[in-house]
Amino acid sequence: MVSPPLCTPAEPSSGAFLLSGALKARGFTAPFLDLSPEFFSFCREAMEDDPRREAWRRAEARLRESKNGFDPVIHRTATGIIHSALAHSTALPAGWKATLMDLIPPFDIHSPLLVREMCEKGRDPFSGFWDAALDPVLKETRPETVLLSLSYLSQLAGAVSLAFRLERAGVRCIAGGSLPNSLALTGSGLGVLGRVLPGLRLGDGGDLAGLPPGRILEKVVFPDLAGGTGWMSPRMVVPFTLSTGCCWNRCLFCPDRDAPWSAAPAGALDMFLESVPVESRGSGRPVLHLLDSALPPGLLARALPSIRRSGLGFFGFARPTRELLSSCPPKDLADSGCLMLQLGVESGSPSILERFCKGFGPEEAEETLVALAGAGIRTYAYLLFGLPGEEDADRRDTAALVERAGDSIDFLNLSIFNLPRHCELSRRAGEFGIETRPAARNEEDRIALYHEFTWRGETPRAVSRRFIAGAAKTGTALYDAVKRTPRWLRASHMAMMRLPGRNPP
Repeated sequence: MVSPPLCTPAEPSSGAFLLSGALKARGFTAPFLDLSPEFFSFCREAMEDDPRREAWRRAEARLRESKNGFDPVIHRTATGIIHSALAHSTALPAGWKATLMDLIPPFDIHSPLLVREMCEKGRDPFSGFWDAALDPVLKETRPETVLLSLSYLSQLAGAVSLAFRLERAGVRCIAGGSLPNSLALTGSGLGVLGRVLPGLRLGDGGDLAGLPPGRILEKVVFPDLAGGTGWMSPRMVVPFTLSTGCCWNRCLFCPDRDAPWSAAPAGALDMFLESVPVESRGSGRPVLHLLDSALPPGLLARALPSIRRSGLGFFGFARPTRELLSSCPPKDLADSGCLMLQLGVESGSPSILERFCKGFGPEEAEETLVALAGAGIRTYAYLLFGLPGEEDADRRDTAALVERAGDSIDFLNLSIFNLPRHCELSRRAGEFGIETRPAARNEEDRIALYHEFTWRGETPRAVSRRFIAGAAKTGTALYDAVKRTPRWLRASHMAMMRLPGRNPP
């Protein structure tokens, strides 16, 4: 079970990790190999006599050794050193750029055929990397089949190169993952992706074990791990999910609105937690990352006793509602090991929240932030600008919400709205004054998840970008939260950040 580079080296690629564990729970041998941390190690060692290599090693060691949590200043310095050194790695061919979150080729990454052509000509950064990081694992495990999981666009070049390498070696490859599933559900270009990735399959992988859709996560254990490089974190971040789909499932712009929601059965979490090593790869006690699109308050309340008994810290994404506070009182969350909640606050404008069916108001979101922070739980608020119909007054309402919440917000994610190609809002575009760009003639040869659009003749994304740039430079609570928010190795490291007034990680 292989996750190709590149995605964050701070925690395992979740989809591949869980599928590997689900197959193991059913008697299959499918060790999990996450090649992103291996790729960063390869880039570092390729620098040879460059003094930046040793600076990178020392910075990475500081991150791995911070078992009592990250000091924000040290974290900012260490990640800055690594990111700066990465730009000088000789492992990256001319024109290729890498960050701690992305891999950017010198051509249009949305064109799988072009990606394949560049890989066939050896114009990618992976040839020597496969020799060093992949071949020894294949030699040791001798797999009948390599399962290749593609979650992000930043993995596309690595996935195509790896599939091409396996094809030439005569090794069977089956590709899948959340990116092709998303293209099938809400985007375009699945056909051309299938032309460059052999054996491309949709679904959750349950068919590999002879299961119907939606059953694979009923039994998951900690997978066998392959490869020699651990993740760039002092404590392993372990992914798990209490449910699939979204428990709210009503937001007009959500691409998963039509997807079914289902909860893992009682006992699934206990089975998984019992299999998690107390220490893994030399790190301290792991941290549980709950992957639910939005943690259902009832399911979370049911899970708290099990998590408390495990002694693991945890974090995840939740809707900022009074239902969350009543079902899971902040003190109970904190006592059960909740380190941080990521909260989809979205907007401080009542009309925006109502128009797009968010199901809560700004006062409710503010109340949730304050209550969680008061219990020592870190808060990571997600704000979404550029929704169709958003006016200056709406943006000011959002900034005002941040000011009122003040230091109850630890970290901020300032996002600009993308319009999914297939969602309720796209189907009702005319009703909301949205005009989308007509499809290009070569659209079938490109992969895309979003429409370019205008609203009443203007581009909301451009307007929002200017507003954010101005607001983020002023001496306000929004400015302070943006400054506190790490640029690299985000959520999993934020959950372990040492902050005044927050519980020890």
